[in-house]
Amino acid sequence: MSFFSFLIISGCIPEIGRKARDEEIGMSLEEAKEKAEAELKKRGYPVEDMLVTADEKNTAWHEFVAKDPSILQRENVKRMNLEGKSYWAIYYAPQKMMLGGDAWVFVDAKDGKILGVILGE
Repeated sequence: MSFFSFLIISGCIPEIGRKARDEEIGMSLEEAKEKAEAELKKRGYPVEDMLVTADEKNTAWHEFVAKDPSILQRENVKRMNLEGKSYWAIYYAPQKMMLGGDAWVFVDAKDGKILGVILGE
């Protein structure tokens, strides 16, 4: 009987989570991309020559962290305090070799503020 109850409860959790997530997001991914592009242009990055990767689940960021967990120990990443926040992680990859290399821009999904930027070297 408790197993059956567990199934009913766990079936409701994703719906609750989805609703809470929808309420947390005030900025669409497309709007976040525009903010990220403006931030990199302000820093002199030639974004028109870069490939942009971003999706609803921040897949590229999660894959990057899985490959190199030490990134989470960098001071600039710690300052962003991403844990527990709703954010968009937008990745820019150069199509050809360039000074500065790739870039990550993190945009708060609630209010659209730039949480931080990680620039390649």
